[in-house]
Amino acid sequence: LIMEESPSGCWTNHHSLVEYKGVWYLFYHHNDYSPGFDKLRSTRIDTVTFNDDGTINPVRPTLRGVGITPAFTTIQIDRYSGISQGAAIAHLDTANTFLGWKTVFEQPGSHVDYDNVYFSKATKGIILRATAPEGARLRVVAGSRTKEIDIPATSAWKETDAPFVMKTTGTHRVRVELVRGKVSVDWIRFR
Repeated sequence: LIMEESPSGCWTNHHSLVEYKGVWYLFYHHNDYSPGFDKLRSTRIDTVTFNDDGTINPVRPTLRGVGITPAFTTIQIDRYSGISQGAAIAHLDTANTFLGWKTVFEQPGSHVDYDNVYFSKATKGIILRATAPEGARLRVVAGSRTKEIDIPATSAWKETDAPFVMKTTGTHRVRVELVRGKVSVDWIRFR
């Protein structure tokens, strides 16, 4: 078994294995854009890893997939590498699923991880597009830098710009974690 059947019931296990530059990848599909009809499918890709004896570790489907994301571009954290209980992904608009997704944080400690973010230079700040009807506080961790950011009370999508000074460059995992309140996040971007 190299990947469990999707909990949504979409027949994602029609797949291909490809080795490229010494790394193995699993290509498969899901009905992300058409949750009510599993025949309209989107391509997904995740890395395949092996045990010392050569057996394949089961691939855990991620919404993140593979690749490196520049820190100074829009980072869609709903395409996460890992997600905890209390965090969920929902469509921005259920009437138009092609508008994309948001990450919903509903309990303190809930978080998403987004791997392989490339910081080409030092950062000065971070911008988050979010909505929090009663206000919320998020903790962002990148490399060894941690910053708590207050999201003002708003029912509309609003960009919050906060200082986030990080001098370390290179590729890092970014974690977004709820400290208090409830909040939905569309995307983040470092500046």
